[in-house]
Amino acid sequence: MNKFFASFVKEILLLIRDRAGMISLFIMPMILVFVMTVIEDSALNSTADKQISMLFSNPQNDSLGIAIKKGLEDTKAFTILEAVDGKPLDKQSLEHYVSAGKYPVGIYIPEGATDTLRSNARKVVMKTFAEIGLTSGEAKTYDFDSVVINIFYDPAVRNSLKALVDGAIGQHSANIVGKMISEMYSEILSDFLPGDKKLNVNYPTMISVNKQYASEPDNTIIPNSTQHNVPSWTLFAMFFILIPLASSIIQEKDGGTYLRLVTMPKTYVTTLIGKMAVYFIVCLLQVTILFSMGIYLIPLAGIPGLQIGTHFDALVVAVLASAFAAVAFGVMMGSFCTSYQQAASVGVILIIILASFGGLWMPVYLMPKNMQGMLGYSPMNWALTNFYDLFLRNAEIKHILPNVYKLILFGIGCFTLGFAYKAIKKVK
Repeated sequence: MNKFFASFVKEILLLIRDRAGMISLFIMPMILVFVMTVIEDSALNSTADKQISMLFSNPQNDSLGIAIKKGLEDTKAFTILEAVDGKPLDKQSLEHYVSAGKYPVGIYIPEGATDTLRSNARKVVMKTFAEIGLTSGEAKTYDFDSVVINIFYDPAVRNSLKALVDGAIGQHSANIVGKMISEMYSEILSDFLPGDKKLNVNYPTMISVNKQYASEPDNTIIPNSTQHNVPSWTLFAMFFILIPLASSIIQEKDGGTYLRLVTMPKTYVTTLIGKMAVYFIVCLLQVTILFSMGIYLIPLAGIPGLQIGTHFDALVVAVLASAFAAVAFGVMMGSFCTSYQQAASVGVILIIILASFGGLWMPVYLMPKNMQGMLGYSPMNWALTNFYDLFLRNAEIKHILPNVYKLILFGIGCFTLGFAYKAIKKVK
């Protein structure tokens, strides 16, 4: 234990003396998180990629639903799925799949939608007949039943996707269905009027859209730009610990410290564990600082603050697993690389690649299909999915455990590879 403590204290002293490293670990991530969150809040990302998977439920094969589905398909932006694993979707299952983050959006067409529209149209006709005197008696006041189309969004989706879906739904529900019905009945009624008399049909809004985030019953979190940006850039900062950690390992080799360590009556594993412990704490400090910024500082700029959910135990587990993976990755790179320049260049490239595959640069649903298949191999995606589940879906610890296990196994694998490589080099 004394040997571990000595190695631990040594790493702290080296880290404190490295001013550039301290700036890169704390100051730069703070600036990055704040600036990117402010920018993202006032801007819409473009939704340029095509064929976004969308759940669609039209249980009665309603004419309105058929028209809306066709309109969505005509945009060439969506792949319409009416079943999952061969099972047709109802309203409850559709919302469940979307709330779990498996699909970005789902649309539910209520039963009897077209019948309700026809009933409303008949009421419009009768009311109009009475108002122009074609029927006897006073014009009645009719109650019109609105057809409500339910749109469920994954809390993690960006505003650009919502705008695309809202536009398609609004256009085809109002322009295609509502306009078609009103024009048809206007023509019918005009046949009963004198040639010099014009018909002015005032019809109510027959279709309304209920837009909401899909959620489990106990989820009261309202998504915002901060919920997306703070965890993304925090993970980016955590994995950038690779560079100072790898540099520390390389400096020990170049300065002869490594030779003294391996000849001392303690194993190199002990040295690595001590080094990892220091940088593990650094990762925890990064998370604490950046999340605190999201909660307390970012709202000062007029932007909604970070909501971390109600399951703090799950958050702790997610943070610990992410920190372990990031630190172990740095140890492996420090073992493989032979110079600081090599560690810095290779490390930056690897981090950017993992970030791009992990969904940090753009939402998963906007990525090409072949790239989406690579997400399962990025530790950043596992970690980001955990934070999204906690911050946007208020998930419990059991929901994040699969990705937690992946992060732990990834960390163990990186540490093992790094140690094995050192052992081989020592033998040679």
